[in-house]
Amino acid sequence: MVNPALRHEVNEILSHLPETATLHDLMYALETRADIVEGLADAAAGRVVDNASIRQRFGLE
Repeated sequence: MVNPALRHEVNEILSHLPETATLHDLMYALETRADIVEGLADAAAGRVVDNASIRQRFGLE
C-alpha cells in the first residue's frame, strides 16, 4: 500500500508538469524534490558548511 502523504506529493508534482512531460521529466522532478527535502533536513540538523569555509578549503580566498 502506498503512503497517502507520498501519493499526495507525487500527485502535486504531476499536476505541475506540462501535458507533454515525459517519464524522464517526472523522474527529474521527483529526484529534485528528494534532494531539496534532504538538504532542508541537513540544514535543520546543523549539517552545513558555510561558504567561507568551502572557499578556504578549495583555495579560493
